Amino acid sequence: EALPANEGDKPGVCRISMYHQPICPVVEIRIAGSGTKKGRDGEMRMLTVRKGITADYGRMKEFITGAGSPFSEGCMYILAENERKDIIGVVGLKLYGEHGLLRSFVCSPAFPSAELPVLLEQMLMLAKEQQCREVFLVTALTSGQTLFEVLGFKERDPNLPIELDLSTDIENLMRDRQAKIMWKNLSL
Repeated sequence: EALPANEGDKPGVCRISMYHQPICPVVEIRIAGSGTKKGRDGEMRMLTVRKGITADYGRMKEFITGAGSPFSEGCMYILAENERKDIIGVVGLKLYGEHGLLRSFVCSPAFPSAELPVLLEQMLMLAKEQQCREVFLVTALTSGQTLFEVLGFKERDPNLPIELDLSTDIENLMRDRQAKIMWKNLSL
């Protein structure tokens, strides 16, 4: 059941409602305005987070490549849309047996940074539903590492499961000398 934001909510307050699709839930977030250039205090914005479907792939590919990131074929995606159905955030998951690799985590400046955990939590839910025991990611950003640590990811040495170790995805991602591998055990 939807929980509409109240007119008296302070800026930045959000109400979340969820309803289920066959694979993972759709999350609708209503965010009270914060007096930004584009809106006025009290103005409500809607953010929808859901699993990408085949019909979304063209828009997702354009969004990801437009941000200078590679679009990974063979991934499942979680996307975030604003009230106009514009994609403002995407994260991908590529499966390697019972291991998952996060790919193409891209957000536009319009994406509310306080909602980043919602996008990632939906991806982790999707990974669990796909029977992933572990999810891995590669990051070169200190700020990204902090976000992932909040969600329970830990830095990991480069000894990876063989399926991931042999993948060209990991090889390409690890070219950056600053890159760090992080992982989360989902079977706990």
